[in-house]
Amino acid sequence: MQIGATRAGRPGVFWRGRLVTAVDGTILCCPDTAANLTLFHKGGSSHGTITGYPMIRVLALVACGTRTIIDAVFGTDRIGELGYADQLLASTRAGMIVLADRNFAAAGWIAALSATAAPRRAAAAASVRRCWNRTRDIFGVT
Repeated sequence: MQIGATRAGRPGVFWRGRLVTAVDGTILCCPDTAANLTLFHKGGSSHGTITGYPMIRVLALVACGTRTIIDAVFGTDRIGELGYADQLLASTRAGMIVLADRNFAAAGWIAALSATAAPRRAAAAASVRRCWNRTRDIFGVT
């Protein structure tokens, strides 16, 4: 990934020479059409009601300092963020730091991220300590 000289100098773009990125997801509404309803479902609530529109899950890999979307995947909200996360692995590059929240603190996904083109690190906000012992060998930390 090429970063312009002006953008590369902004705080948060690089840390110790590595591009700082983040992966996260959200859910969006799409138009309530017959075609959309064949692929996406209307959401529900704990009160037994449904949303007025079909829901789409979006998962994106973003450069933190520039807010550039590097890659994004879309799909049904019936599949969680981790279900789409592997599709973003092809867009990670050598020298990237990939930040993620606790939903991504899964040993399998961290192993897949580490096994891509070059060694990387994934940081998860809360749950990383729970899977640290299982993934310590993947990261090569003693």
